[in-house]
Amino acid sequence: MDASISKRKNRLRSVLEEISKGVYEKEEAISLALLSALANESLFMIGPPGVGKSMVARRLKLIYEQSNAFEYLMNRFSTTDEIFGPISITKLSKEDKYERITKDYLPDATIVFLDEIWKAGPAIQNTLLTVLNERVYRNGDKTELIKMKAFIAASNELPEEGQGLEALWDRFLVRYEVSNIQDESLFYQMISDAEIQEPLVTNGFSDYELNQWSQLVDHIEMPKYILEALTNVRKLIHKHNVEAVNAEKIYVSDRRWKKMVRLMKYSAFLNDRESVSFSDCLLLSHCLWNKNDQFDLVKGWLLQVVGNIGLYEKFGLESAKQQIAQFDELGKRLTREEKMVKKDVPKLVDGEYYLLENSIFPHNRILADDFDILGHTVVPCRLYAASADFETYQISRLSNTELEVSMNGNKHNFRLRCVRKEAKTLIPKRCGSRELKSLEEKYRRLSVFFEHTQDEITFILNSEVDEHKGHLFLSNDLKSAYKLKVHSISAELEGMVSELKKMMKSYGESR
Repeated sequence: MDASISKRKNRLRSVLEEISKGVYEKEEAISLALLSALANESLFMIGPPGVGKSMVARRLKLIYEQSNAFEYLMNRFSTTDEIFGPISITKLSKEDKYERITKDYLPDATIVFLDEIWKAGPAIQNTLLTVLNERVYRNGDKTELIKMKAFIAASNELPEEGQGLEALWDRFLVRYEVSNIQDESLFYQMISDAEIQEPLVTNGFSDYELNQWSQLVDHIEMPKYILEALTNVRKLIHKHNVEAVNAEKIYVSDRRWKKMVRLMKYSAFLNDRESVSFSDCLLLSHCLWNKNDQFDLVKGWLLQVVGNIGLYEKFGLESAKQQIAQFDELGKRLTREEKMVKKDVPKLVDGEYYLLENSIFPHNRILADDFDILGHTVVPCRLYAASADFETYQISRLSNTELEVSMNGNKHNFRLRCVRKEAKTLIPKRCGSRELKSLEEKYRRLSVFFEHTQDEITFILNSEVDEHKGHLFLSNDLKSAYKLKVHSISAELEGMVSELKKMMKSYGESR
């Protein structure tokens, strides 16, 4: 790794540590504010009074070599004079020019923090839209470039619908909910500590290097599998919006998608990478929601796309599954024949459930559709009571009539209630040496492929986890959730290899 690159990340980590001193459970808010500021994007924080929203903005101004801040608490009667500066009486009386004195007001500030943003009147809103869109302020007949590097707004509520606030709301790319301190020990420490001193940042960022970084970010790669992951997220949002009846729809403009891509590029760049990774995708959980209760929904989609879809595509696991299926089909064709026999098959209960026999637990039913798609890998699955109430357990399929359920930390094997029916089944048949040899050769090639792929994927997966551990902007919660996804993919790969070995052992006995 280039020494200057490594030095950049270490410096950012040091800056984050410095501006986070003396704060409690606000590290994620500060790191997202830092990322938003460096990417020249706007941040909105929602939360009750007194949870540290303004403190985040004040800490942010410390990261620059030269900065000045403008902070204002909005109300219904706030005027444009209070935000953008008073009218210059001298200019108006002597030159007949309508200009504002902007020094020490928003157009002159490096860091802007507007609290209770939704109380701003239409005139202020319209001017803010121009400021956020074009980074200019129209002062009379002049258009002035503003110095603003970071725009942070806050409120204890979301914008009210039907009040014309949609355009302004759309401009806040990063959205974050700030809450009171949850950890009791940190709460005790906070109320016991002396007055917090403002930290000193000794290595702030200059305008020159920020401009240089902006140019370098343009060259960060967006891999195809990341773009495909975004497509899958868009599909999930569309599906949600089509099916939403009582739930709020999620609207994401094309402009926001474009800005999100640049935010991910900045994240990759600041984390010493030359391309965007799945870790950067998870940051979009702070960009895609419109209502507070949508955050967990969006986070779940991103983890699903990144884990179940994205990693599958990146590592070619879907292709590997298809190759195993083809091997299984060839093995059955060469070493099995169909025959009508009487066999036990699960019996439907109430038209859609299979019943777990000898279960003393109230949730003793599984949907037939759920059981039919179960594999040998342990996955979360619902079990139902007769009342249709359900609980989610870790379940794997042992055979066509048996399953294993983890309950209260213990594993239980259950046989499904069955009925004896005559059905087609595959029974072994003698296989010629030539056919068996072709099967063994295909198995050998697949084994070599899987051995190589398993080593490669294990290495890549471990590096993905390491990358997440050191990510500057991901919360510990997101890091842990992604780590679980990564390890489940690794376990599934091991399951594929085990399944292939079992197939070959079974088919190889047909000599």
